[in-house]
Amino acid sequence: MKYLPVLLVTLLTACGGSEKPAEPAAASVAASAPVSASSAQAERTFTPVPDIKPVWQIMDIAGQPQAAVEKILGQPQGACENNKYGKSCEYQTPPAEWSITYINGRADWILLRDPRIDNALTSPVWLGLPYETPTTAAPALLGWSNYPGLLDFAAHVSMDNKALEYIYIKVRTP
Repeated sequence: MKYLPVLLVTLLTACGGSEKPAEPAAASVAASAPVSASSAQAERTFTPVPDIKPVWQIMDIAGQPQAAVEKILGQPQGACENNKYGKSCEYQTPPAEWSITYINGRADWILLRDPRIDNALTSPVWLGLPYETPTTAAPALLGWSNYPGLLDFAAHVSMDNKALEYIYIKVRTP
């Protein structure tokens, strides 16, 4: 029993039983420090799509005269066809394929197949438009009617494997 006080003092000293609390480690101080406004803003910023580098700037084509479109896409493949809606032309810009109907002399109906655009939800971003939530969602289609300068933007998806098949854009004429 006479060794009990010595044992308690030794035990308390070994376990850090001093009255002064230990200093926190530098890492725990940094972790508990208040977050600055700029870093808090950076943490709250959410981008719904990854940083995508557009493969096309659709507004450089949509609504433009044929001569302006051909500066971007080159000459049509074969002869353009006149139909009851306007003049339809096919373009090849590997790996992309375009079908454009010019109504009143302007690129109005645009169909695009481009294997580099692999996601229907982000397809507007691939074409140089800002990300927006689709206004229409169906099993084989995502659609947007909220892009200024475009009447309708539709990404058509394969029912078999959910891959993007083509994009159809209407500029002015429904």
